[in-house]
Amino acid sequence: LTQHLSRKAVLTSTGPELSPLEQGDTSSTVKLLQLRKWDFVVLQDGTVRLLIPEVKSLLVIPAIKTFQGYLKDSKAEIVLYKTWPTLDTFPKQHCYPKEIVDKSIVKDMCCSPIMSNRNEEAKLINAAYDTVAIATNLPTLPITNCFMEITTNYPNINLYQDKSHPSKLGAYLNACIC
Repeated sequence: LTQHLSRKAVLTSTGPELSPLEQGDTSSTVKLLQLRKWDFVVLQDGTVRLLIPEVKSLLVIPAIKTFQGYLKDSKAEIVLYKTWPTLDTFPKQHCYPKEIVDKSIVKDMCCSPIMSNRNEEAKLINAAYDTVAIATNLPTLPITNCFMEITTNYPNINLYQDKSHPSKLGAYLNACIC
């Protein structure tokens, strides 16, 4: 979400790319939000960013509040789109160096809790998004729970294209929940 606020789309010889804003620029996403009246605006950030507490509090929540500020005069309903657990190998943990998060952080690395299995990852994703929902007073879409229910009760339905991204069926499930 921070990139949607801090970058603009530019057309290069190799195609569209995102480039940093220059003074006086407005991000491409903000321009699109201001171009028309929206009924709904669905916000989603990367799962890892939500699972690392410092990233969530110092980057994700402020970005969502900035989007809320841009949309405060509109009648758009903003919702948070929860993500789904991966099919990665466990145990696992995600870490970012402090320079990516905030250089003033004392420790060198900011890390998520260690996750032992998919159920634990799903619980952490839900808890992280619920914390953001409370901090921003926004509703959430229960994507995490739906993915877990389908993969647990209907293992023959493949919701994943790879270990992290949804297949066509997973994308369809996501669209149905929205």
